[in-house]
Amino acid sequence: KFIRRERMEMKQESGRDVLVAENVYKAYIPGRPVLQGVELHLRKGEKVALIGPNGCGKSTFLKIAAGKLQADAGLMKLGSRVELAWFSQEFEDLHEDWTLFEEISRNFDLDDVEVRSALGTMLFSEDDVFKKIGTLSGGEKGRLALLKLMLTGANFLMLDEPTNHLDLFTMEELERLLSGYGGTLLFVSHDEAFLRKIATRTVRFSGGRLTTFEEKPDETNREKTRNMEKENRQVEISRMEMKMAVLSARMSAPKKGDRPDLLQEEYMRLAEELRQLKTK
Repeated sequence: KFIRRERMEMKQESGRDVLVAENVYKAYIPGRPVLQGVELHLRKGEKVALIGPNGCGKSTFLKIAAGKLQADAGLMKLGSRVELAWFSQEFEDLHEDWTLFEEISRNFDLDDVEVRSALGTMLFSEDDVFKKIGTLSGGEKGRLALLKLMLTGANFLMLDEPTNHLDLFTMEELERLLSGYGGTLLFVSHDEAFLRKIATRTVRFSGGRLTTFEEKPDETNREKTRNMEKENRQVEISRMEMKMAVLSARMSAPKKGDRPDLLQEEYMRLAEELRQLKTK
């Protein structure tokens, strides 16, 4: 049975200060810094997007903050009771030679039934759970990586281009879960619709520095906000209708490993959400 997770649970609340970066410097080639004197203070509950052109240092900063890369100079410090989880477009935390079942059972304290149930929430059927991860499509890897993120219980998420390679189902789930997430987010994305839905603050990189801070629209921009919400709703309607069409095609001609009952349940859920969206 398809069990839809309503929110991402946290094992504990973090302290008020989640991340402090002071005068962070990084150069891959001597004399040509990618980051020079970067400073950022991230507080509990913020959802901060790092934006800027390719190669400006966004992903480098994120990797240093996540402890995956060492800064040449400066301070990068996590706050008290912060538990970090990482989601990358490259899915490098997935083990290509493991099965889906092994990826979940070896990383989380779940029994066999719970592992299968968890994988079922991401539409992986009973036959799918023993597939090698190296044989999965980009969309399937995205679903598995999102499931791992959901199971961590972390209160601070770092996401590097999270919407790349995701199928429609995973994109919908990611947006829904992050919108209701009670922890702190720091992420890189070029997806404008995703940014508008998720970010409470955007930080712009340019020339290796943070040059501007942009908050959510204030009271003076209500009309602009209403127009943006209308546009976002129309985009959401189109995406949901597209996904329903894909599900309908899969139900009409199921592939090996498809679960018609799961597909039907997901289709009915989308139909109800679409109805509610259109009546807003």
